[in-house]
Amino acid sequence: MKRLSVFILFICLITFSIIFWIDLAFFFQVILISTLIKLIVEFFLLRIKNYSFCSPYIDFTQLLYTCLIIYFTYYSTSDNGEIISNLLIGDTLTYYNESLYFAAIAENNFLNYLSYTSINYFFYQFILSLLYLTFSANYYFSGLMLSAFIGILNLLLIIKISELAKLKLPTLRNVMIFYIIFPHIIAASTALLKDNIIVFSFLILIYSCLKVILIKPKLKYYFHIFMALILCSLLRLPFVLVFLFIIIYFYIKSSQLKKSNLFYLALILILFISLDIVDVSTNIYKDQTLLEAFQNQQNRIADSSVAGSGITNLLVGDYAGSSTIMKIIKLPIAILVQYLNPINIFYFDHVIPWEYIDINLKFIWLLFLGPLLIFCLINYNGFSSTIKSLFFIALFGYSLIAFLNGGLVPRYALCFMVISVIPMGFIYKQIQTNRKYRLRFKRFFSIYIMTALLASSIYLFI
Repeated sequence: MKRLSVFILFICLITFSIIFWIDLAFFFQVILISTLIKLIVEFFLLRIKNYSFCSPYIDFTQLLYTCLIIYFTYYSTSDNGEIISNLLIGDTLTYYNESLYFAAIAENNFLNYLSYTSINYFFYQFILSLLYLTFSANYYFSGLMLSAFIGILNLLLIIKISELAKLKLPTLRNVMIFYIIFPHIIAASTALLKDNIIVFSFLILIYSCLKVILIKPKLKYYFHIFMALILCSLLRLPFVLVFLFIIIYFYIKSSQLKKSNLFYLALILILFISLDIVDVSTNIYKDQTLLEAFQNQQNRIADSSVAGSGITNLLVGDYAGSSTIMKIIKLPIAILVQYLNPINIFYFDHVIPWEYIDINLKFIWLLFLGPLLIFCLINYNGFSSTIKSLFFIALFGYSLIAFLNGGLVPRYALCFMVISVIPMGFIYKQIQTNRKYRLRFKRFFSIYIMTALLASSIYLFI
């Protein structure tokens, strides 16, 4: 099965590269990068206990991401081999242009790149620039394949975390399938965005904390925690506060809370603070405190048109300008908006094909994965202690992102959606094998669908 899945992987990639032909250099770039990814992933995959069971799912994930990326690159490339810039939307265009500029500069000290960026952070563009210098045939394809590669590594980490949670193979299969079909994850793994790398740092943190409290405290796991904090701070600094909360939460719940563990934790915090990471990673806090930056962000959201003029604006149009107390009161509405966004899943007139994944494929979330996540909350007491902790972190983080952004930027909650596939995989196995859970889910899903139909009917008349 393993050898067959690898054979299918490369036959399909070769076929796709020929169907969506750009030039010979691009064809060899596809094969070269795909082979390198396969070799690196295989190196880590061999360290997974259920290697032969998991490997076909890993190969299919690489096949899915790479085929989509080949098509997206083909669609975005002109006849003369140049990337059509107006087909790169939002942050993607900025990342692409700045990474090309960074590659042209080729500074010896990467910290100097902060002064060259026009946005808040520089590290992702710096990583892309190194990639462009290594694989020079099609820069856009190389950048997209980085997202795919990190997405595959994130699946490996989810598998490792599932092993620590002592999930059985049928449950692990559910977890892997849910990760593969999760539309938010597919979108992040096929776009020129830094979200997957942030998820990677998050999963490294979760895995290392679990290894410390469930298996055995080792210095290397504390080092991994420290590096996860550094990586996160270079990409999205405020998330570090969430990471620190997670570390403290795990240690409070742990029966392994010893003086040596506290010493290492304190050492990590002292080292992290001493690095002056704020000035190194971003220029957003140069002339303002964290609270001032947060208030400015809220003001920008309130003044912008990001909420649109439809139902989203009606529900959370004034959320960013509300007081903290009112935000807490309105938080369920913000969570609902984040859950539903993007709400226009029946809109098909897109500029680029990636938007079909980012928008239309979300029906998988709205009709299956989302309801399953809500069902997890209803059956929270049926989880083991470890899965309860993972689900609490997912729920807390998802709610926090809704609170901070009014539910308008669901991709900021990607970390917490990714980790939720573990409790979802567990509860779905219960639905499959336990008649009581199956009947309970049928009743819940019927109510969910009727509520959705009622809400849709009301929406049509607004």
